[in-house]
Amino acid sequence: MIKALILDDEVNCIDTLSLILERKFGTEIRVVAKCTSIPQAMECMELYNPQVVFLDVEMPSGTGFDFLLNIGKHNFHVVFITAHESYALKAIKFNAIDYILKPINLNELEAAVKKIMQKLRTESIINVPEIGNLLDNLRNIKSDSKKVAITGAKQTIFAEIREIIRCEYDDTSTAVYLTDNRIFHSSKTLKDLDEMLSEYNCMRVNVSAIINISHVKAYINGTGGYAVMSDGSKVEISRRRKADFLESTSKM
Repeated sequence: MIKALILDDEVNCIDTLSLILERKFGTEIRVVAKCTSIPQAMECMELYNPQVVFLDVEMPSGTGFDFLLNIGKHNFHVVFITAHESYALKAIKFNAIDYILKPINLNELEAAVKKIMQKLRTESIINVPEIGNLLDNLRNIKSDSKKVAITGAKQTIFAEIREIIRCEYDDTSTAVYLTDNRIFHSSKTLKDLDEMLSEYNCMRVNVSAIINISHVKAYINGTGGYAVMSDGSKVEISRRRKADFLESTSKM
């Protein structure tokens, strides 16, 4: 049976989540600890060694990230619980970690739990790289060395933003073109990638492509024109996005 720990400063939220888990997954998940503070949760981690932690983002005693920073070994999965959209939620999405918005939505919780249960059936937990990557990214909020989690059909890779040259969507997946002639096919939509990358010098230049402005080597003028990228590819710029593209490249 999977052991779970809940860390949330609101007792009613802990009780609600515990009740749902018991009713929906009572034969597969057992809540071994209900914690309202980070110090209490730290003690329970050592005592019970849970495989999954349901973690509130904002608490009076600190954040969920503070808790993770104080745990030496990330040999457990995390589902974040947050009351509102925030910078923290964007960071969580960026690193492909599951989250649930308060008030708890049963369908979202069920989807997150089933995903983790599937991982636990097929993988032995030695270290969960998504957590380490998240913490590294929070230390480098605006750096192009920040890594993004790119999810594919069979695996998730972590690529530095400066390694991403362009992303192009076809009928089945999004191809992410990286430096050193690497290509990774992601199950993320172009819209998902645009939301993650737009503030890191990347922009959508037409309905099916995102480019990293740092990798633009030349511009071929035209109605919209073409961006010549560092890998030698030419990416069409839509007429509607031409002005924004030229403004972005003028800052290089």
